[in-house]
Amino acid sequence: MLSPYRPPQGAELSHAGDSALNWYTRRLAFALRDKGVDVRVVAPRHADEAPWLDSGIRILPTYRRGSPFAASEIARALPAAGAPLVHIQHELFAYGGLASAFLLPAAMRATRCRGIRVMTTLHGVLPLHKLDREFMRANGIGGPLSLARNVWRSLLRRIATHSDLVHVHESAHRRWLEEEYGLRGSRIAVIPLGVDGVGSQDPAAARSALSIPANAEVALFFGYLAGYKGIHQFLDDIPALLDKRPAVHIVIAGAVPRRLAHGSTLSARLKNLESHDRVHVLGFVPEGRVATVFSAADVAVLPYTLAISASGPMSLAISHRIPVLLSDAFAESYPDAPGMYQVSHGRIAAAIDRFFEDALLRTRSRDYLAGLAKSKTWPLVASAFASLYSGALKAHTAEQQRVQGDEYV
Repeated sequence: MLSPYRPPQGAELSHAGDSALNWYTRRLAFALRDKGVDVRVVAPRHADEAPWLDSGIRILPTYRRGSPFAASEIARALPAAGAPLVHIQHELFAYGGLASAFLLPAAMRATRCRGIRVMTTLHGVLPLHKLDREFMRANGIGGPLSLARNVWRSLLRRIATHSDLVHVHESAHRRWLEEEYGLRGSRIAVIPLGVDGVGSQDPAAARSALSIPANAEVALFFGYLAGYKGIHQFLDDIPALLDKRPAVHIVIAGAVPRRLAHGSTLSARLKNLESHDRVHVLGFVPEGRVATVFSAADVAVLPYTLAISASGPMSLAISHRIPVLLSDAFAESYPDAPGMYQVSHGRIAAAIDRFFEDALLRTRSRDYLAGLAKSKTWPLVASAFASLYSGALKAHTAEQQRVQGDEYV
């Protein structure tokens, strides 16, 4: 497996710049190990650490993230890992900047030329028809619109071209890849993001730790404060919600992405909200405090304008048994989600207000969450991946035998 990964003595997510793939890959590797799959991870070098074991998973520190030589280091390391199949965890800038993003397909091509199968998980798929000037502005993307679309499409197509199989987390992502990127659906597998079986801590203790009254109504926005997650629209609706519901407390837990740290009003808006005693702006939440933050909440709010990736905050909410209020950006993947709403002026506040007013809605939300938890366990996810790996290797063996047979005809 190729992925960002935590350092030997570090946490999965300890700083705002840490990749969420640290969390995902470790969970998947452990679940695959429990299914009897021999997993090795080609990981970044944080210092000059030697290969090490993480609960039986062999970690091979290889490349420097952001180095101009990262792609060539990866190209040498993948065959040396000795696996017949490589599973690549892909985000646009997971291995460095734009140069690394363009060079990674060359490393993948070199790996396949060595007879190794390559499967790639695309953790982010952007529908090109939604990549407009408003999206670029909200997410700190510069340059001409046509160039941004062409670069994005080219990068994902190159990754897919040099993959034997492509994996995505949601059915909507497969449809976008087929319709807007020109990929064949037969090469795209859908397996959901796994969910930990954590459960919640004592809510009263969690609220006390965050200076929130035990009897408060607590709505949580969790995750990096990227524009496509609807953070600006959420902030717009907070004053009206606070006025209407005297018991409501808002928790905003997440860092402003680096690309938005300068030239954006977001940091200033958050600072202004910090003065309100019922708004709790926590910034980045390290791994050790995540359970406390979720356990303090009654509901997690996901007002995304685009669901371009499987939602890590949604997975965490399910793990901690906290209901979620999904925007209609999730409608294709979760059409039966209770309390769904449009992201427009007043609609987010109205959805939260309705959740706290309607006991039946709260019950339906918890029941829906329980159903998702059963269908997204890591053992089920690992079994699906193990089956994919096996099928890919069998197909490769059959193809080799066919080619060898043709040589003697």
